[in-house]
Amino acid sequence: MLKKIGILLLLLVTFAVPASANEYIEEAYGIFVEKMEMVEENQERKIVITFGNYSSHPISEFVLEVVMLDNNYQPVLAYSPDMDGFFKELRVCSVKNPLVFKTPLESKKRSSFTVLVPKEYKDASIARAAVSYYKRATGEEFYVSPSVMLWNHTDGTKRSPAPGGTYYPGLTAQEKELSASFTLGVTIDFSVLSEEMAPYYNKSHGGLWVIEIEEGSLAEKLGLQKDDLLVSVDGIALAEDLRALELGKAKMANGETIVFSWLRGNELMAGTLKKD
Repeated sequence: MLKKIGILLLLLVTFAVPASANEYIEEAYGIFVEKMEMVEENQERKIVITFGNYSSHPISEFVLEVVMLDNNYQPVLAYSPDMDGFFKELRVCSVKNPLVFKTPLESKKRSSFTVLVPKEYKDASIARAAVSYYKRATGEEFYVSPSVMLWNHTDGTKRSPAPGGTYYPGLTAQEKELSASFTLGVTIDFSVLSEEMAPYYNKSHGGLWVIEIEEGSLAEKLGLQKDDLLVSVDGIALAEDLRALELGKAKMANGETIVFSWLRGNELMAGTLKKD
């Protein structure tokens, strides 16, 4: 995966997936949230999330996106609508991505786990979750486009994806090698602010937050600054295809000139960059 935030070993009970699955089943999605329940025990709210492996290969890890909602299905933010608040929101329900199975989840098996709802989300009555990335035990990676993620809710409702749901394979070994060889000099957490959530952070586009810029780096030469929101690389929106930055770095390593665009506050800016 592009960058790992943390690891949680899942000791889960697995059981067989029935032959008749729901309308979301596609090899492209592999693993997804089937069912969610919000329960209350000892004055604490917990979310029980059930997911299944509908691909034909064992899955070793995945990334789970969780969003807290009000009764009108509007996001509930417990923290400030800025970069710092965004990263605090990522800790919702104590989910530390990627989630790693102690033993790969076999094909046609289902599993579940329980997470605690932080008290900061007292105004939230519903939770939704979806898988945005998974990795097979054999190493192949897959990224689900945010616009077609398969969201399930604790009230039993589902949000169907757009027709022709898109997923993206991970970078090839050559692309990874080229990308790693190109030093941009920027620290970015690969947790995407989606187009849907962007307005709640006063942004006109989704993307990736710039955490730090190295002095004298190519990123500084480009004009990037801390707290900017990187929107697209080489014409590819990061909120739609998370691989765009690494693919752009691989192209620059080969001598190509790449166009970057980013938001500074509400101002959309752009610049070009190539290997020195």
